[in-house]
Amino acid sequence: MIARDCALASYEDGRIHLQHLSARESVDAIADAKARGLAVTCETSPHHLTMIDEDVRTLDTARKMNPPLREAADRDALIEVLRSGVIDCIATDHAPHARDEKEVPFEQAPMGTTGLETAFAAVYTISSCRGRCRWRWSSRSSRRGWGASSRRSATTCDHSRARR
Repeated sequence: MIARDCALASYEDGRIHLQHLSARESVDAIADAKARGLAVTCETSPHHLTMIDEDVRTLDTARKMNPPLREAADRDALIEVLRSGVIDCIATDHAPHARDEKEVPFEQAPMGTTGLETAFAAVYTISSCRGRCRWRWSSRSSRRGWGASSRRSATTCDHSRARR
């Protein structure tokens, strides 16, 4: 699906931002699109960088999310392309739920996990960039991808420049 979306953006000479990467195939498609010069940006979440499908075996509803956690090979691929710069930023995908919503059988629990409070520490732990703030770099990278000035916040970006 990501390769298809990149192909559509290329056909329209447009830009595309892809969210919540979790699988090796996804990052391979994005790396290929970027190599061809397509204006594509993407993000992954701290939980996809630090957890794997084995963490769901206990049926802990805090680990129920969409996209789901993948195998260790997928997580390792995400870390590799984060370090290489293929992944442009990290987004928490923070989806908190009331305790009673998540304290039900796994099949009945809503998708979503918390993570805003621990995002920086989790990513810093796996980062090879200790000693410099990758979060700030990621923020600037995302602004550049959407045509925002490096001096302006992404939240005040002139989105009309991003449309084609």
